[in-house]
Amino acid sequence: NLKPAAAGPGRSDLKALAYIGLGYCSESKTDFQDARQSFEKAANLKLDGSFEGITYRNIARIYEEMNNKEKALEYYKKALDKTSDPSMEHLLKRKISIIS
Repeated sequence: NLKPAAAGPGRSDLKALAYIGLGYCSESKTDFQDARQSFEKAANLKLDGSFEGITYRNIARIYEEMNNKEKALEYYKKALDKTSDPSMEHLLKRKISIIS
């Protein structure tokens, strides 16, 4: 199980990117449990709104793949709260309405 190296104080954005990358790698291997854990580790760091929104979307997508619609919906809503991109907002609202 890989872990990102300590990024140092004030560098949680780099550490988050490392966890997100690990999550994408696990997702590509359909190891959804490991992908979820990596994305959640990224989400637990203090991040800017844009990283936070991306991370919540990733977690939601993984829960959707794991057929856990309740948790997917929860994280899509969290992602919607953190997005400022109108096209992404539209996509998230559509995902939420489909799952609900």
